Amino acid sequence: MPSQDQGISPLFDDRAEEAIQYSSELLDQLPTREERPDRVWGLQNTKRFARLLQLNRNIRSSPFKPDGEPIAFPFLIIEAKSEKGSDAFTNIQTQTSFAIRELLMIQQGLARAADEDVEWDAGPLVWFMAYKGEQWRVHAAYIDERDGKVFYRVVRLWSGEVDSLDNALRLLLIIDYIADWARDIYREGIARSLYKLASSDSTSLAQDEDIFSLAGNVADWISANPDRDDHAKCPAYEDPLHELDCKEGVLRDARFITTQLTGLLITAENLDEFLRTGKTDDETRKLTTSLLGSIADPFQVKGNVLNELETSWTGFDKSLQEMPQTDEMFLVVVTSRFYLTSNWDQVRELAYVAVSKSLVKDLKNIARRIVGQVSKGQFECLSIEPEPHYIIRPQYPGRVSQVCVENATTKYRGASKYHRKTNRDQIPQPQ
Repeated sequence: MPSQDQGISPLFDDRAEEAIQYSSELLDQLPTREERPDRVWGLQNTKRFARLLQLNRNIRSSPFKPDGEPIAFPFLIIEAKSEKGSDAFTNIQTQTSFAIRELLMIQQGLARAADEDVEWDAGPLVWFMAYKGEQWRVHAAYIDERDGKVFYRVVRLWSGEVDSLDNALRLLLIIDYIADWARDIYREGIARSLYKLASSDSTSLAQDEDIFSLAGNVADWISANPDRDDHAKCPAYEDPLHELDCKEGVLRDARFITTQLTGLLITAENLDEFLRTGKTDDETRKLTTSLLGSIADPFQVKGNVLNELETSWTGFDKSLQEMPQTDEMFLVVVTSRFYLTSNWDQVRELAYVAVSKSLVKDLKNIARRIVGQVSKGQFECLSIEPEPHYIIRPQYPGRVSQVCVENATTKYRGASKYHRKTNRDQIPQPQ
């Protein structure tokens, strides 16, 4: 089963023939004292999950004994029987039913603790595969609650003999789908639920240092103009083809891309600090005018959208700790560009300017003190109530915002709270 994401570290782990730990009440009803599925797959206990689980010790995450390398929230059981054996598939399912139920209960326990609804990404959902020789069956198990009663359903999704090329390919595609689901949906759903329950520092919990391509290279938020060649100086991962560079030419792997994000975020908390970067009243007014001009044709989004924008662009969630409320409305202009460095490395860059909507009136009053500096049209545009949008604007309208970011961070130093910068180097993804 594929167990690697965008990096080089495993995302999943498994246990072979390890006893499931049931409650004492259930053990009294079982025909045997122990159930040992042939193989159980769950989430690798990476540093992020270890921190989250440490903060949620009352949440049960594994059906196994705590000794050894733990796996968290198992989601797949595989049971194999000899082709010549007398066990029928119904007997295999009966044998594994209590193990399936236990995994579903673990997921359900987290869902209830995190107050998740029926649309919870993580399920509860458990996959079950059984095979005898070349005969395979794939099942999905889920919880069905009706009239206050809980039912544990197991549904057969596919069966076939893998001695034919078509069926072997079908099974491969099913397993590939399960791996994608576990990586992109299930794992992140579990992490979000644990994150909701955690009360520690959100920045340290957001990243997963074990998955190196996701850990990235995160610079401190600085007020100086960011050097766009920083990624060349200290990349998290470097294209191995760099070693072949010579004067005759260079080779680059198209899958290696450096991602950068730069943002100028103005809130009520940092506005005064931002304005004080102007040495004179005239500089302050010009700075305000430039800021208003850069958001003359903005989108209106909530603060949480800026978080989602950063996560979507970089794959790294820092959380906007400077923002008092994620539902605060902002006027935002975004620009993106893609280019090759002088060393022929690929870079994709996103920049945005975001100003709290509640500050626009005060900023206009400051800027109006300079006669003719700001056109009437700009003020009228900012006075109109913009419709909420959640789509990034095409590149052209955002060019002004990028200039504003560069000017503000180069000329006016010292106000680091409103400047955000993220660098991340991506390494090849599995094909």
